[in-house]
Amino acid sequence: CTGLMRSTTVAFNQSMPDVALRGAERYSKRAQVVLVLGTSMRVSPACELPFLNDTAVSCIVNLQRTPYDAQCSIRVHAETDRFMEKVMAGLGIEIPQYRELDLAQDDAFQTEMRRVYKFRSAPDDSWFAGGHDVDLESFRRGVLERSAST
Repeated sequence: CTGLMRSTTVAFNQSMPDVALRGAERYSKRAQVVLVLGTSMRVSPACELPFLNDTAVSCIVNLQRTPYDAQCSIRVHAETDRFMEKVMAGLGIEIPQYRELDLAQDDAFQTEMRRVYKFRSAPDDSWFAGGHDVDLESFRRGVLERSAST
């Protein structure tokens, strides 16, 4: 698509980026074809996005099973790189050679990203819901107790 791509993550106890999520919902509802590549499909609400349009053809490509395998139109157990190489070859589109860029240091790119991709509506870090207050020791004990009981 030659558009800008933004790599982001959402840590446990963080909310999904509201602006990005609303945009993803809008696009998902209009999508005719949805490719889901290399995910366990276990993080909500992101895992629900591919199925917001009941008429879309959805294809999950993942080596392991997902909770949504029965819901998708096409299920492929494969490595995503190999799958996309075949898709691109079938479309007659050459995959450009990967070249590493340090876009974090590119002021023009960062300015354009901030202009084009409004990620959250909060003007500061107030969207972060409690991540700094996580009691890691209690969390570790809870995980150990659950694993011991199974």
